[in-house]
Amino acid sequence: MKVATRLLPCVALLAAAAGALGCDSFDSPPVALLPQAVQGMLPDPAAPVVLAFSEPVAPGSLSVKLIRYQADIEGRLFDEDDAPDTALDVLFESGPDPASPGQFKATDWGVEDGVDGTVELDTTRQLFSMWLLRTLPIGPRLAVLVEPGLSDDAGNSTRARQVLQFGFAFSCSEQAGSKIFPDGVYFFLLDVERPVGTQLQLFAAIEVDRDTGSFVGQFTDGDRNPDPNRCAPPCEEGKACRTLPPPAQCVTQSEKGGTVDEYPDWLPAAAPPEGFSFTVQGCVQDLPDAQGVAFGNAPVDAVVYQPAVTAKGIDLSASFAYDEQHVFRGAGSFTAEQVFLGTTPSGPGTGTHTARLIPEDEVPPGVPPSPHGP
Repeated sequence: MKVATRLLPCVALLAAAAGALGCDSFDSPPVALLPQAVQGMLPDPAAPVVLAFSEPVAPGSLSVKLIRYQADIEGRLFDEDDAPDTALDVLFESGPDPASPGQFKATDWGVEDGVDGTVELDTTRQLFSMWLLRTLPIGPRLAVLVEPGLSDDAGNSTRARQVLQFGFAFSCSEQAGSKIFPDGVYFFLLDVERPVGTQLQLFAAIEVDRDTGSFVGQFTDGDRNPDPNRCAPPCEEGKACRTLPPPAQCVTQSEKGGTVDEYPDWLPAAAPPEGFSFTVQGCVQDLPDAQGVAFGNAPVDAVVYQPAVTAKGIDLSASFAYDEQHVFRGAGSFTAEQVFLGTTPSGPGTGTHTARLIPEDEVPPGVPPSPHGP
């Protein structure tokens, strides 16, 4: 099998690394990875999704789900949180077939015949490939979940779920163009996973050329509204009033936003060096069958002055669409080629982001406008 042959060196490296980290008295259970991912991005949404394992796995113990990655503010997946109204958005799943030992069954998207893809565990039992009959979405953060109980031939099994996040980058094409993506001011929440866990809140004034799909946007740092009198009683010095979600309460200025719908609690930050702002150019492209709009940008640098952080080569990928309430929303992932803390290089940056269009009459004053389009 071509996929297996191409990825066997990756499996060997994974097995060697797992052995080097172990010791003579402990035999760890199998570890999974996505060998084709580079900085959390897979190259081709139409290609099979391939898992590699550090050692041969027992076929009857392998159960996987492919999901849209969604987590609460504490990082818990939607089947791990306490909210009764949240659930995993499962795109595809596969597990052992009780009727055929050693074989797998696959179901996804609620297709009536029960199968909308095929899976295969190769002869080494270290590569598991998933061929999907539908192309995976570009932009949103995705993940493969390897469920607990994955075991090797000696019976060593995992007790925790393995979560392997990934996404697909969107690049502009000659067929770009959008009749859907509206000009306006957007509110973005960027949840940074590496090199340090943090969150950026950004206002983005975006203008789009309808014919070409090219856009230019001015992205500006946001701060919590410092007015203490928005809460009753007023907040003490150094704290801000968070009105959404209700009830209103006083929080630290650095409190993360839970959803982009909390935009009324934020204001554009002051001009540098107190705040920061940077220009982004890229393109949007309407997806077929009215699935929404793909969004991508030319890599851009951003400089934060307080604290001193520089992110070079930021690449945002997302898809946008109108929801049931006709709110235009987006979700995706981002990478940065290199992040500097002060002047110290700290490696590449990765994370996820969500966004929504702010109604024109609710845009806060002081949001820097978009420069003229390209």
